Amino acid sequence: MSETFTYKVPDPISLNRVDAIADLVRRTFGGVIERSGQEPVFVYLGFAKGQWSRLQALRSLRITDLCLEGRLKAAEASVVPLGSVLQSAAGDIGELGMLVAEVGFELKGTKQSRGYGERVQVRVEKGENAFGYIVNGLPLMTDTPARKGHFERLAGRLDLPLEFIDEDGRFRIVHSGGREVQTWGGLLEHDPEGFWCPLELSCAQLMDKLGIAVREFSSGRIFEVCWRVAFGRRSDADADYPATFDQIAELAISKAFPYEKLSVDLSFQMADLRDLDALQTLCGDKSKIYTRVISFDFDDIDYGEFELETTATGHRLLLTTKLEHDLDDLSKAFGVTLCQD
Repeated sequence: MSETFTYKVPDPISLNRVDAIADLVRRTFGGVIERSGQEPVFVYLGFAKGQWSRLQALRSLRITDLCLEGRLKAAEASVVPLGSVLQSAAGDIGELGMLVAEVGFELKGTKQSRGYGERVQVRVEKGENAFGYIVNGLPLMTDTPARKGHFERLAGRLDLPLEFIDEDGRFRIVHSGGREVQTWGGLLEHDPEGFWCPLELSCAQLMDKLGIAVREFSSGRIFEVCWRVAFGRRSDADADYPATFDQIAELAISKAFPYEKLSVDLSFQMADLRDLDALQTLCGDKSKIYTRVISFDFDDIDYGEFELETTATGHRLLLTTKLEHDLDDLSKAFGVTLCQD
């Protein structure tokens, strides 16, 4: 990988000043590549308990994809409020996007650890309900016959309409009613490590099945309890979808779901740098958001690219080049003090 050099304006800079520097680049250098209004900005942010109201700043952004994940206390008792989240949003968010309730736990008779345990889910997506289970730890990850046996016992106990078909020493999962069963892992739908079974059941009935799976198949150690809201634009050809998307975003932001920790993973289209002011209000102490401003050619052998680093304390301008430059020359060229990053 070729070496690059990064310089920065040491103090926070106004977005008007950034616009002026970008205009100077357009008038002075060749090979300019402008930021497109369609170019996405990707953002990941975390929030502590009690900060849901900060999400109001998202209303001013043209969001293209958004995933909100709220983690509750890792305890079996948290399944009850998890069910409340599902039932309160299934009729609106669940009709337009995707809503997931999930519990991660240690499988009974094993010594699994956080991040490597079983995951059981209830999912509502575009009005369709499904029950899901994902193997994520030993021994079932590596023992295919044991995994198939576990799935069969789970399906039997929860009365899931699933059949497990043996084919040349491998197995497939099919729906006994002919509906599509989504699978995860495995090879060409054989020996899957997880499944989502569509069910004509209410959210309350699905959460009952989730509760049974946790109580009867876990060791009692709960690793995580979380809900997830996710959606994004599917196609520019769908003229109605942007309006639907905005409707989902508004619904998600307006609800005050319970959580101990909240994460926000989103992308948005930035038509104007001023959108970054809204993002700045969302930044925590450790948050950093990087946005490309403009790229250009210094000459035939060198290029430059300006980007903004947005934090809770303001916006800082960064310049990356292929070749090393004298700091005084750079500062004079762009009319702003630059130092080595």
